Amino acid sequence: MKYTGMNRREAIRALASASLVGFVPAAPGIAGHSKMPAPGLSDSVLKSVRETVERGLARGTAVGVAIAVVNGDRIVWEEGFGWADREAKRRVTVRSPFSLQSVTKPFTTTLLATFAAAGQLRLDGPANHYLGANQIASTNGDAEKITVRLLGAHASGLPALYQSLYGGVPSPSAATLLEKYGRLAFPPNRVWEYSNVAYDALGAIAVNLAPADYGQLMAQRVLDPLGLRDSFWDTNRARVAASVARYDPAGQKIPYYVTTTPPSGELFASVHDLARFAMWNMKMPLGDGAALLNAHWLDELHQPAFTALDGRASTFGWALDHLKSGEAVLHKNGGGEGVTTIICLIPERKIACVVLANGQYAEEFTHNEICGQILKSYVPDWTTMPEENREPARKPFVLNDAMAGRWQGALANNGLSLPVQLEVTSSETASLRIGSYPAEPVTHLETEGAALVGNSQGLIDTSEALLVANKSLQLKVVRMGDKLVGRVIALGGPVDQPLLALPFVISMSRQ
Repeated sequence: MKYTGMNRREAIRALASASLVGFVPAAPGIAGHSKMPAPGLSDSVLKSVRETVERGLARGTAVGVAIAVVNGDRIVWEEGFGWADREAKRRVTVRSPFSLQSVTKPFTTTLLATFAAAGQLRLDGPANHYLGANQIASTNGDAEKITVRLLGAHASGLPALYQSLYGGVPSPSAATLLEKYGRLAFPPNRVWEYSNVAYDALGAIAVNLAPADYGQLMAQRVLDPLGLRDSFWDTNRARVAASVARYDPAGQKIPYYVTTTPPSGELFASVHDLARFAMWNMKMPLGDGAALLNAHWLDELHQPAFTALDGRASTFGWALDHLKSGEAVLHKNGGGEGVTTIICLIPERKIACVVLANGQYAEEFTHNEICGQILKSYVPDWTTMPEENREPARKPFVLNDAMAGRWQGALANNGLSLPVQLEVTSSETASLRIGSYPAEPVTHLETEGAALVGNSQGLIDTSEALLVANKSLQLKVVRMGDKLVGRVIALGGPVDQPLLALPFVISMSRQ
């Protein structure tokens, strides 16, 4: 099993079988069919996209889908397909609220930008200055160098984390989560690591600056001013109950769940609202949007905050790529148990595409078969949706002096500190020992820029990590002076059980 970044979508792919055997096909059908002409979308393109959607529904890739397209200063096409709730016979419309999962993140960074615009924080100021008692610990690097902007660009040095919580188990407070997992795995601005922990820190900053429920802050400062009336936070349980249901690959409805990091992924919104949010991000008049953030602050949201070795960048909330013409492409995807989402903007052309689906493992379907087909009608040389992952392309590991040898130190997080030993003996051979357990082989040794990555097995003795069903561990380390630092992520949980991707920070010296 190869680790390729750990957002919700990729955690699920890493942990669960992608078999679609035994699905119950969704009933085809169109709801919320737009009657408007669609400039740039010919009748043949619309027909092809609709047929693509219906084929996906028939094979069980999703149970329901909603699509919206922006061209110029208006939504030129929006349409719903299939079921919002098959058992309740509710169809998807363009106003049906879906769980957005990580497409929540640009809303969280927008919320933080409202405080910056009001002079209450600096995006390039130290995040710890705004975190009060919930300080990020300087385990591997100087936490004072973590800026608010780096938190939103997945370049803070905080590790990956994902955990879904079922059965009415509430999300932990930000204070609790940051106490457990808020310590640097990597020096700030050194590597790209998709971090929901960082977004929980952003949520904590917002609540510290304006004490209130986070969902209320989001509504008051972002959703209401933009007139996004189909959008709400998951604490509004009455509206959640009437939202689009989530389905697993077998076509079974997934019970309601929350996550450990709400600011990273717990907004619900319709495809219509997301299209309007895209329009606002492309500086089109929308509600009280000009009063919310002016053009300067929109530029602040969209400018590169971290640039990878290959030139790809992440901004304060978005992934940033470019067309062959040099024009910017801003995009954000989301995924979790029973949901796949994508929003993609080409601001200079005033074009945007949004696709929401209540099925998982649906990225090829939503991102390329649907959104890609639409964007290609506007941008003839469009090929595929860029990957959001900003990590450098992996290469086979070649033993070198920087990594070779026996390294010993400590593994920590969640109040735990255990001895850890990594021994790298060849380009193909390494072992990892944690606590009192025997050393286990590290397989799939590769480099990811300056980082050494690989897979191993083992138990980590915390109550949460012991829930991990398959004991899979993902290793990522870099040199920091004379130390080797990074993290181990414990993965586990079948698709119908709470999902876990729990980080443990490591710091080692050569023996």
